[in-house]
Amino acid sequence: MSIYDSPYFFFKAGSLKGKTRKEIEEFFDKQRKNAKRPKVQPHVSALDKRKAQLRKKYKEKNQAVMNEKLKVLYFSATWCGPCKTYKPVFTEVVNSFGEDIDVQIVDVDEESQLAADHAIRSIPTTVIFKGKSEIFRQTGVIGKAWLTNYIQNNK
Repeated sequence: MSIYDSPYFFFKAGSLKGKTRKEIEEFFDKQRKNAKRPKVQPHVSALDKRKAQLRKKYKEKNQAVMNEKLKVLYFSATWCGPCKTYKPVFTEVVNSFGEDIDVQIVDVDEESQLAADHAIRSIPTTVIFKGKSEIFRQTGVIGKAWLTNYIQNNK
């Protein structure tokens, strides 16, 4: 499109009478360079906006979960032989972490509803939660070094 075809040309045509073609082109080039154009925003679809919202929400939720303490539940009974041998090992490991983790020792005979809620079928059972998610479950005796490393790596 030539500058002579633009509507702007006809608006300014009165002041350009008697000018050469080169002077007119220079005039319009100067006008184009000095023109304030609105910045064009990149197109963002509704789907992209929703994805960004979900990423932000996930990041915030994940950060909150990462800051939460581990919750360790130990299900046992007073009459259980393996529970009696494992309890000193468990308490030693848990005490070494102090306030970094929350611990609850549950006697399945006294709190049968809690054991049922967590689907405890055998004892001793150790269940570890991070946030509201169960991240570990082991039925039977666990080695001291293994339990220490697992809690250390996930707290």
